[in-house]
Amino acid sequence: LALVETYVVRNDPNALSELSIIIAPFQALSPMFELLFELTRHALDALEGKDVSARRMKLLAKLELPLDGFAPGAQQTLRSVLTYWLGIDKAVVGSESALDHAATLERQPQYAPLGAQVRGIYHLFGGNEAEAETWQKRREMLALQSPFADLTSTRGVSYEAVGYYLCGSVLGMRRVLGEVRRLAARYPGWKRELRSVEAMYALLRGEPHTALLFLEGETSGPTQVQAFIALGDAESALAIAEQALASGKQDHDHPMHLLRLCALRNVALSGTGEGPAASKALQADIAEAERAREANAAPL
Repeated sequence: LALVETYVVRNDPNALSELSIIIAPFQALSPMFELLFELTRHALDALEGKDVSARRMKLLAKLELPLDGFAPGAQQTLRSVLTYWLGIDKAVVGSESALDHAATLERQPQYAPLGAQVRGIYHLFGGNEAEAETWQKRREMLALQSPFADLTSTRGVSYEAVGYYLCGSVLGMRRVLGEVRRLAARYPGWKRELRSVEAMYALLRGEPHTALLFLEGETSGPTQVQAFIALGDAESALAIAEQALASGKQDHDHPMHLLRLCALRNVALSGTGEGPAASKALQADIAEAERAREANAAPL
């Protein structure tokens, strides 16, 4: 468990992949190894941008009862880590269940900073930057009392960056960018994340050309689409968005990523002079998101 969390903090999918290969042969020996293998695969897929929330919910349900091979303390730690990761998954798609996960964490003093971070991310993606800042300050205060949380809360920084970007907050992005720069200086796995955050920050400053330079050679995504829209090149933006959406749906990418792409695809489509088609596509995207919400998958 400590290795999984460490590799997540380091943003190191290669190490997680190697760890899963090591654990795989031991799955038949004990439910503990089977569960650790699942956890490792979830963490790996999440780092690669895949949607693992449904799998995490199933795994969390397994931990409600005592498991052979797990000490109660270790099982509680694992349950808390999963609750935190699942809380973030729900927060970025606007699901109020994120607040339930935050409350679960807050009932345990050592995990209370994680609960505050989940609440902050939830409010960021709801467009309420002021409330998010309130919870950010509370998280900082609680973290002083719980150094253990500094390690496990690191992954949430990536989502904070997107949240501040969507809120149009230059100050919030500047703070998160500083954190990501420190992480990238320490862990090579964060360098790609740093380029993404630098690109979003450049867009907020009105520098789309600079944003594209940071993203050069990267897989197409929402920030590239936004940059081409800002440059007035709607056709390129539309082509990139369509390609990224097709790939993302096939690979079961995180709903946050897909929803951003859907919205930007429609903006780009409108920019090519296809306003009615963009409106129709938007309505179809909304209907699909509503169906997903009713199926308890990805809320709108």
